[in-house]
Amino acid sequence: DGALIVEDGRILEVGKREQLLSKNPGAEIEEFPHCALLPGLVNAHTHLDLLYFNDATPDFFDWLLKSWEYRQGLNIATRRQALEQGLRQLVSSGTTTVGDAGQYAGLLSQAATSPIRMALFPELLTGGEPTIPESYQTVLGQVEEISSLRSDKITAGLGPYAPYTLSRHLLKILAQQARETKIALQIHVAE
Repeated sequence: DGALIVEDGRILEVGKREQLLSKNPGAEIEEFPHCALLPGLVNAHTHLDLLYFNDATPDFFDWLLKSWEYRQGLNIATRRQALEQGLRQLVSSGTTTVGDAGQYAGLLSQAATSPIRMALFPELLTGGEPTIPESYQTVLGQVEEISSLRSDKITAGLGPYAPYTLSRHLLKILAQQARETKIALQIHVAE
């Protein structure tokens, strides 16, 4: 016989139905008989752009290299489709918040209309010395673009891939950047 008072998507009060109805006589009532109301699930680490990547290589490093190659070959249309399908799957499973690591160029308008909260971590993965400055600038540009959405449902973070894919110096720079901008940092620490 429990009840919730919800306003603008926020739970204001929890209690017995009779008590809450007496405090809020004009409240709109929505019934959910024979159900349990649970907090939304949080998936703190996804790679939605890899939704269609299907490689059963048993060796982790072979799989990892193939996943990187797959990502490099993705076009915007496939990334959009993967994001849309991935979000549908998350919502259908009861997920209300997701932390996603990937690349978001051309996808932010789609992410902004997401029915769930998203922490987006533009991922930094360098493929060699000549690409480091360009990759770093791309990631910072995406963080800035995400932050400029000024959305209460979407936040930006930094996503250095893993300690073995970036130099110690660059990891320190990214950590400092995260501290200065007060954004989260997500990394595969023990992959």
